[in-house]
Amino acid sequence: MQVDETLIRNVVEQVLAKVGKNGAAPAAAAPAGGGSYAGRFGMFTCANEAVAASREAFEELSGITMEGRKRIIDHIRRI
Repeated sequence: MQVDETLIRNVVEQVLAKVGKNGAAPAAAAPAGGGSYAGRFGMFTCANEAVAASREAFEELSGITMEGRKRIIDHIRRI
């Protein structure tokens, strides 16, 4: 499969249409003093939120065994 600008545009249009149909918008920033970025699906209002979410994910994934990581990778490959 060749990835080109047209393919990317189509995917973005489909995602935006799906988000619009559900009335969903990017979630608000995590509450001060704690909270979670889970469910944001990579949609952040600024780079600081994205960095904080990546840190949160790193901390969560650090506790997973190698077998658990292999299952995650296998799942991503199937997708």
